Amino acid sequence: MKNEEKEKIKNVASYIEDGIVELGKENNLTIEAITVFKEQKGNMPQSVFIIQNFAKKFSEEVELKPSEYRILFHLMSLMEYENNVSIDQNTIAENLGMTRKTVISGLKELESLNIVIKFTHKQDRRRNEYWVNPHTMWKGSSDKRMKIIKTTETKNPSILELPFYDDKRLFN
Repeated sequence: MKNEEKEKIKNVASYIEDGIVELGKENNLTIEAITVFKEQKGNMPQSVFIIQNFAKKFSEEVELKPSEYRILFHLMSLMEYENNVSIDQNTIAENLGMTRKTVISGLKELESLNIVIKFTHKQDRRRNEYWVNPHTMWKGSSDKRMKIIKTTETKNPSILELPFYDDKRLFN
């Protein structure tokens, strides 16, 4: 980045700091605003911020029971690359100290919101596998994420739609 560009950015940052301080004064608040300017080194893929976009909208628009949040976070903690989660309902119940009925109900709610997608295990048809919607969060390369989204939406366009999110641009 050229020195001229850096100087412009510093001027904008200073202007924003002054505006924040002034806004504080108007509301009888003493605010000290500091902007840290750090040049990014390397490329950081946009998909790193997917979970932040999802979490903001999700927390504003969706009301879940505490048990449903716990199930979601448990699945997130077990996600393998490309968002696969291989666990059965009994194990979730044991791990979280919940009844199987509570787990089934929580999973159904997460499935109804397309946050978690359930499918039958390839080798053992009696088991279900879970896949966390890549529009909500992602574990893996951003290129692979985009490829999987495209393939999935081609096969079943509605499977990745999040009913509480009407602006898909925030996910890509």
